[in-house]
Amino acid sequence: MTGNNIAGRGANSQIFSFTTSIPVPQPPLCISPDDGVTDQPIWVSLIWNKVKYGSSYHIQVSTNNSFSNLFLYDSTLTDSLKALNGLIKNGTYYWRVRAKNNTGPGNWSAVSSFTVTNMSPPLTPQPLLPTDNAVDRPLPVTFS
Repeated sequence: MTGNNIAGRGANSQIFSFTTSIPVPQPPLCISPDDGVTDQPIWVSLIWNKVKYGSSYHIQVSTNNSFSNLFLYDSTLTDSLKALNGLIKNGTYYWRVRAKNNTGPGNWSAVSSFTVTNMSPPLTPQPLLPTDNAVDRPLPVTFS
């Protein structure tokens, strides 16, 4: 830095250096499905909030809450949604997510869980009206 005035230019100041960095992101919040929810289908969309300073996200899905048996690990996400399919019926899944930027990864979110239900196809509907082989029904015909 140099100062100038009407008498001329002063000497250069001492050189200082500094660096800037952005902080590591805070942990996201797991939004959907709700923690502990049951009756989920074998496909689920996991949704979390985007966080300040987060440029990408890592997600882990496991069949235990210690995450020692991973069903999924994805570190390539740039959005706040991950669609899952192929889940096991009657299985409970645990998931967490963390944000990352050039400074590094933040802490993992709180663990959230959901349970997939042994869903069966619906029963075959039984038509009531009009009765089988009915003739001369007035219009419009109502089905039940």
